[in-house]
Amino acid sequence: GLFSIALAMALLLAALQDFGITRYIAGLTILTHEEVVRCASVAQVLAILVGGLIALLGWPMAYFYNMPDLLPLSFIIAVSFVLVPVSVIPLAIMGRNMFFSGHFAVNVGGAIVHAAVALTLAALDFSAFALAWATLAASLAKGVIGQWLQPARPFPLTLTGVKPLLGFGSKTTALYIIGALGSRTPDMVVGKIAGLLAVG
Repeated sequence: GLFSIALAMALLLAALQDFGITRYIAGLTILTHEEVVRCASVAQVLAILVGGLIALLGWPMAYFYNMPDLLPLSFIIAVSFVLVPVSVIPLAIMGRNMFFSGHFAVNVGGAIVHAAVALTLAALDFSAFALAWATLAASLAKGVIGQWLQPARPFPLTLTGVKPLLGFGSKTTALYIIGALGSRTPDMVVGKIAGLLAVG
C-alpha cells in the first residue's frame, strides 16, 4: 500500500515524461542519427525534470499522509524515472523497425530483475522498499539491455531543432495526463481515507 501511494504520485507526473516521443519516432519518414540523439536528449531532460519533481514532492506527500517512509521511497522511485529514457528510446526504434525480439529481451529482462530483487529484499524484510529498489533495478536492467541491442544515447545533449517534437508532444501530453488522473488518483485517495491495507 505504501509503495502504491508513492508510485501513484510518481506516475501522475510520469504523464509529462512520455511526451509522445515513442509515437513521434514511429511516425518519422526518415529516422536519422541526429533525430535519434535529439529525441533521446529531450527524453532525458524531461526525465530529469520529472525525477526532480517526484523527489521534491516526497516531503509534502510524507507530511500529508503522515508516513515518513514516503520520502525515501520517493527518492528511489525518482532515480528510476531518470533512467527510463535509456530504455524507452531504444524500444521506440526497435518498434519502428519491427525488432520485437528486442522488445521481448528488454521487457523480460527487466521483469526478471524486478522479480529477483523484489523477492530477495522482501525476504530480507525490506517491506515497501523491496518494490522501490526492484523498480530501480528493473529500469537499470532495461536500459542496459536496450542500449546493448539498440544504442541511442542522449549525450551530449542536443536540443537544437526540437520544435517539431515539442509541437507533437504538447498535443499528446494532455491525453496522457487525463488518463493518468483517472487511473492513478484512486490509490492516493484510498490511501488517505482508508489507510495502507485498503490500498494494498
